Amino acid sequence: MRKAALAVAILVTIFSLCGCSTGNSGKMSWTGDCRDKLFAVSTTGGGEAWSVGAAGVILHYAGPGSSTSQDAGAWNLQQSGTTIDLKGISALDPSHVWAVGGNGTILFYNGHQWLRQDSGTDVELCGVCALNTSHVWACGWGETILFFDGTRWARQRSGEAVLRGITAADANSVWAVGSNGVILHFDGSRWAGQDSGTDSELTSVSAVNRGDAWACGLNGTVLRFSGEWHEQRSGDEMLRGISVAGKNDVWVVGYLTQALATTPGSVVLRFDGRWQEQAVDPRLYPTGVSAQKAIWVAGLGGVARGEPR
Repeated sequence: MRKAALAVAILVTIFSLCGCSTGNSGKMSWTGDCRDKLFAVSTTGGGEAWSVGAAGVILHYAGPGSSTSQDAGAWNLQQSGTTIDLKGISALDPSHVWAVGGNGTILFYNGHQWLRQDSGTDVELCGVCALNTSHVWACGWGETILFFDGTRWARQRSGEAVLRGITAADANSVWAVGSNGVILHFDGSRWAGQDSGTDSELTSVSAVNRGDAWACGLNGTVLRFSGEWHEQRSGDEMLRGISVAGKNDVWVVGYLTQALATTPGSVVLRFDGRWQEQAVDPRLYPTGVSAQKAIWVAGLGGVARGEPR
């Protein structure tokens, strides 16, 4: 889908092992001094954000008004204490952030340091969602769904599917999505399947409220829940992340299916009543998005921050 792009001012930080690079490409301004291969991003909405990726990389962005001792307005590498790939992150506030990844890894940031939490599993965890300090869910391979009650992690479900993403509108409205179009819903008592109407792998899910949720996945698939799940669009993109900033303000990111094997082809879409493609550097290869006051996009080529205008 190639529609006119909504103007977006985006600062992208590319993290590479060779040091700092600067430049401009289309709507993107490039600078950087850290690492590539980022898989997820999450923001508190107060100007701070975290992004996680390969080999245990955790990056923290301290906004200009942040009380942190790190450089304000810049991405800083934080010590994760692991070299395991981290696949998901959820920031509740600056002192309550969870990250998950391979071998059942769960890390918790208390505002000062990252600490390991016992997940009770060794399966790869792909997604995490923090509703509050006593309602946190994580999901992953083996249809694993874990729940944190503020004290300990416990398994809520296991099965055959690979669960890629999880979101919570409230304690009684939680969705997880994954392989073969699987969508699971938690009503506060039990997890049950919902009909997605697709067999495409779903990679991410985000909820506005208990009656309005969105999911995305392969084959350009975007679904919306309003009592039932309905397809909103399809295409040839490999969509990797979705985030709902508000009603009819939805951001979806990914890349063209064969982009990594042939030519760059990053995709950032916004839905505000109609779908519009955003200008983004083709080398970003987006893998995750977090939309609140600003739009944050993580990718295999770096991380971006956008201000819609």
